[in-house]
Order: sequence, then C-alpha cells, then structure tokens
Amino acid sequence: GRSVGSLSSGQFQRVLFARLLLQDASVILLDEPFTAIYA
Repeated sequence: GRSVGSLSSGQFQRVLFARLLLQDASVILLDEPFTAIYA
C-alpha cells in the first residue's frame, strides 16, 4: 500500500473515517467531515 503521507487530504480523511468505523468507536467526533472529500 501507499504511505499515509502520500495521500491527498480527502483520501486521508476517508482512511481515518474507515478506521474509526472498523474500530467500532462508540463516539466519533468530526470536524467538517465532508469538507475535503469531494475536492
């Protein structure tokens, strides 16, 4: 796979979001979660 440093900001946010979902976090705090996804 690629290193996290080579991801765009939108890709990085998607990776973090996916990891949170996989960890079954009970609380997820999002700061403007969709700002960079479609950039």
